[in-house]
Amino acid sequence: MLLRNYPIKGMKNQIVIVQIEILHKYYSIFLSDSVSYKLRFTERSISLSTDLNSLQVGQMLEMSKVENCQILADIINQCQDGIWSIDDTYKITAINPVAADLLFKSYGVNLEIGEDLVKFSENPKFERIFKEIKLALLGKPFTDQESLFINEGERVFESSFSPIIKNGLVAGVSIISREITELSYFTRLGKSKFRELQVLNRLSAVITKAYKLDEMLEDCTRIAGESLSPSRCSFLILNKEKGVLQKHQSALLNSQDFGPIELSINQGISGWVARNGEGRFISDTRLDPDYFEDDPETLSELCVPIMVSGDVFGVINLESKTLNAFDYEDEQLLKTISIQIATSIERITLFEKTERVSREMSALYKTALVTGSELDSNLLLKRLYEQVLEFFRPDTFLLALYDHKSHEMELMMADSTGDNLPELTNKQLSLKETELMEWVMKTRQILITQELKVEKLPEVAVWGDDAISRSWLGTWLVGRDHLLGAISMQFNKPNAYDADHKRLLESMAGQVAIALENARLFEAENQRIKELAAISTLSLAMREARDRKELLGILLDELTKLVKADGISLIIKEPVSQQQFNEISVGIWAHNSGHSIPEELTISDEFWQISEPIVLNSLTSIESLSKTAWLNETNAIVGLPLSLQGETIGILWIGRDEAFTEEEIRILTALGDIAASAIRRTTLNDQTNRQLQQLASLHDIDLAITGSSDLKVTLDFLLGSALTQLEMDGAVIQSLNPFSQTLSYVTGRGIYNAQILRGFSRMGEDLAGICALERRMIQEPNLENAALRSHRARMLRDAGFNSYYATPLIAKGQVKGVLEVFNHSSYRVSSDWLNFFNMLSTQAAIAIDNGELFDNLQRSNMDLTVAYDSTLEGWANALELRDEETEGHARRVTEMTEKLALAVGVQGYELNNIRRGALLHDIGKMGIPDQILLKPGPLNDEEWKVMRTHPELAHKLIAPISYLRSAIDIPYCHHEKWDGSGYPRKLKRGDIPLSARLFAIIDVWDALSSDRPYRKAWPSEKVFEHLSTQSGTHFDPNIAKIFLNQVIGK
Repeated sequence: MLLRNYPIKGMKNQIVIVQIEILHKYYSIFLSDSVSYKLRFTERSISLSTDLNSLQVGQMLEMSKVENCQILADIINQCQDGIWSIDDTYKITAINPVAADLLFKSYGVNLEIGEDLVKFSENPKFERIFKEIKLALLGKPFTDQESLFINEGERVFESSFSPIIKNGLVAGVSIISREITELSYFTRLGKSKFRELQVLNRLSAVITKAYKLDEMLEDCTRIAGESLSPSRCSFLILNKEKGVLQKHQSALLNSQDFGPIELSINQGISGWVARNGEGRFISDTRLDPDYFEDDPETLSELCVPIMVSGDVFGVINLESKTLNAFDYEDEQLLKTISIQIATSIERITLFEKTERVSREMSALYKTALVTGSELDSNLLLKRLYEQVLEFFRPDTFLLALYDHKSHEMELMMADSTGDNLPELTNKQLSLKETELMEWVMKTRQILITQELKVEKLPEVAVWGDDAISRSWLGTWLVGRDHLLGAISMQFNKPNAYDADHKRLLESMAGQVAIALENARLFEAENQRIKELAAISTLSLAMREARDRKELLGILLDELTKLVKADGISLIIKEPVSQQQFNEISVGIWAHNSGHSIPEELTISDEFWQISEPIVLNSLTSIESLSKTAWLNETNAIVGLPLSLQGETIGILWIGRDEAFTEEEIRILTALGDIAASAIRRTTLNDQTNRQLQQLASLHDIDLAITGSSDLKVTLDFLLGSALTQLEMDGAVIQSLNPFSQTLSYVTGRGIYNAQILRGFSRMGEDLAGICALERRMIQEPNLENAALRSHRARMLRDAGFNSYYATPLIAKGQVKGVLEVFNHSSYRVSSDWLNFFNMLSTQAAIAIDNGELFDNLQRSNMDLTVAYDSTLEGWANALELRDEETEGHARRVTEMTEKLALAVGVQGYELNNIRRGALLHDIGKMGIPDQILLKPGPLNDEEWKVMRTHPELAHKLIAPISYLRSAIDIPYCHHEKWDGSGYPRKLKRGDIPLSARLFAIIDVWDALSSDRPYRKAWPSEKVFEHLSTQSGTHFDPNIAKIFLNQVIGK
């Protein structure tokens, strides 16, 4: 090692900075390294302190061990820092005196070179060192600070742990420990002052802008909590009257554990501070007798008073779950915070007092303006709430009016944080449900509570949002001579209202009560005018109604508006059974439409003969009615008879919770007379229109019966009319088989169940069988009852039908079948309905009877046709028997002519004429004498003249017979030729009837192809050639082509 610039003389007791350059042939890392040292020169020695890091020291230690470099060992031993090292087996490889002394005094162990640290691993004091050494052995250098108490004083050391690298591997750890006590103290002092300046700066920014005490305290709580990091930070405000400290809501900002809401000033550290006006901090609450335990985890506490104008306003209290969490500096900082808060409280209190007086005067003035000018109660309440919201700012506001008859409260206004509560508005509540409102009305006192959780009061009903009400203010409203109701306000924070709020509410309540009473009187007068207008409007609307259904809808809607009814039902008597049932209902009774009336509400026959209404203003006094679900919790009902010329045509039941007044009954009676007249008018009009529609429907059915020969089409049309006119959902016609005496499905509408369609009934069995056997109508308004005894009723019920009607189909005294109609809902029928149902059954019976007659006629015609055709075949056979030469000729030409006719497109009835004409083509030969007809040899000219008269003889024979006249063309014209050279009329081309042209080629073909007595049949090729040659002269060329190519396949 070389020492450069190493002056020694004349430097006693001086400290100089020198540069030491270490050169070693094996450790090139030091070749370019220069390290600064501080050398203290004395007469006898040189002491050295260095800025070497632990890595450099480790390398120096290695050098001193390997090279036995005494100078490096001396430098390390003289260093004022503790320096020591271990190898990777935890054995000490080097340690200087400073390190040995420090370890002994701090941990109570004597360590020497070669000592194994593992034997100290169970020592809890060594746990931290072992952890740091293990990390360094993993190649992770780091620096840590630790406070040690040596010689009853706290000293702070900074230790650096660095791995010693050898051949690229960690061979050990070097540790340097340097005392930084003085530096740490000044650092902490600087941080403390800096923190105090930061806190004051943040407080100043909040306090100068704050105009609300709660907001300011919340902000200050947040700042104190963030600055001093307690487990719980609370502002407690002193209530001298109660002798308690009340926690401010801001306590929740820094802790979910709110703790007790109120604390006595005779308890705890905060109580001591409030009584004495001095701050206090406790390092260990377990040892302090004044500590009041409300949280067993609290171990430290710091509390200072807030002094406003020389008096204790409250305290700031900090709690921590660790020991010695607060010190003198924290106390001074908190006192500074309390001084700033006190100054702000004085300013805010003065500002709020000035502002409150101004707002009180403004609120009373505005309230006077509203109550003096507004006569609409709804607008009055809205304007009143605006004033309440402006001054009191409640979380929830309620105004309820008292009903002296029902002894209930109606919530006229219910509002939470500016939003209306529809589930509460206009809600009827018992006095018990209003709780504190009931108390202020009974005692006629204004009630103010600062903390509902603490004060011994009735449990307050929680309205509005889910927040817990903490403050409550309410008063009663009294009119000229009676109680009107009450006003209440709720706030979700404690101490929201004070004496000033109480005084202002009392003044406003008097104005509001007078205004509400005036508004109600004004509205009552307006209501009477509206009622008269409603009668006029209802009368006009009912006159314009086109039918009964529209009229009833108008009537019930207008009555609902007029008397504010909860439900209205019209009860009528069934024309047939005289059973009372609900024709139409609205409101809470709407689901009762079409249902029978419960026995307890069935009106006696005597009532139907009078015109006086029934008034039941308290159903609770009538046990049988008060338990009736049909009334659906209505408290009062009126039965209003609708009478006309001494006859009651129906009864209107009107229900609501509020009792009916005499004036309302009088108006309803007048409206009942008007409604009865209008209902009768529209009913007659509906009946007339319905009868006209039914007559038109019956006329259309008659036309269908007479105009169609298809029975199913006719019956389908009839069922369509039945469903429309009878207002049913399904219909079926079953026909009776007179031989098997069973009913089977013919046709239906609205039925999709295969079992119903395929099913059949025997006479006397099931609903349809009973109807047919007993020849009477079956009525089942409720299939549920019929299902117990009828299989068909069960199937219909399972298919969704609820009512059933059937009537027998009788024509000419005979049962032809059964007509059934069904409806998904219960259906009440009238006499007109039943009459039309019977008419439809008659029409259906006639249609079935006509269908049977038509079928019989068709069968007779078919039999006659068969007989005619058999006769014709007989004539043809008789002719062949006379002329043996032509045996089988008529049958062959008839079959071939039919084939050719089909090939050219002849169909239907004309094909029958061709067949008959072909059979009778030679019928004229019946008039030819036998000597000519049966002559074996050739005929002479005279004989040919006679023979050629047989077409004319055929014409004379057939023409008088009307049945055969349409088949005359072939017998009369089959010897005509295409070129006009034929006989008997020399017709040519298209003048020759089509059937004759078809038959002409068939007749020649059969004659040439058949054996005759005087010659043999021609070969088919020769016949084909002859027919082709005669095409266009003898035969129609088109027909010849079709015959040759398609019929005989040449």
